[in-house]
Amino acid sequence: MLKKYLSIVMMCASLQSQLISGEQIDDFNYINVDGQQLKTSHDIVSTIQVNSDFNPLEPYRYQAEFHRRPFNVSLMTYIKDEHLLAIHAESLPDKSGVLDYSYMQPVTLFGIKMFYREHCPKLTEQDVSGAKDLAYFRANGFDFSPRVHLQQYFLHSVSGNSEIVITIATRYDERNYSCEPGKQKPERLNSFINSFDIAENK
Repeated sequence: MLKKYLSIVMMCASLQSQLISGEQIDDFNYINVDGQQLKTSHDIVSTIQVNSDFNPLEPYRYQAEFHRRPFNVSLMTYIKDEHLLAIHAESLPDKSGVLDYSYMQPVTLFGIKMFYREHCPKLTEQDVSGAKDLAYFRANGFDFSPRVHLQQYFLHSVSGNSEIVITIATRYDERNYSCEPGKQKPERLNSFINSFDIAENK
């Protein structure tokens, strides 16, 4: 079992270090987008409808390495004011089957069992520059440094070769906001996503 303590992320669970290499790549695509609706097409076939108040960025695909293991990543991002919603659809090209988030807090939303983590990382400019997704967010006007409040939802395939990671990121000023795990409930996802349906998980 591979426990990924992700940058964002988002490839993983702690944002502690996706200081990983990454190359933009075009020979895979796990997310198809039609306005506020997106469909994932790897081992988890799903449809997600995002709240219409959020503005979509262009989809972004890249290949990254975490703990010497390659990941193919399709990313779709939506932004509204100080909030960012990121949806990562990821697969292991080596088919090693090591993805497993059952060590995290289980939650059920939209009738789907997922695993949940909330945390308040403090990131440097170097942290952001070293992570493909975080650098992409910053280039599009949403900077994860120095402080963000993160809620992350993880769903891995039965095979352990694919996953969906949904992240809610909220920027804050610590002078007027105390960021503590447990401050927000997992059900907050309902304010960002209108529906989430899974057609197949293999």
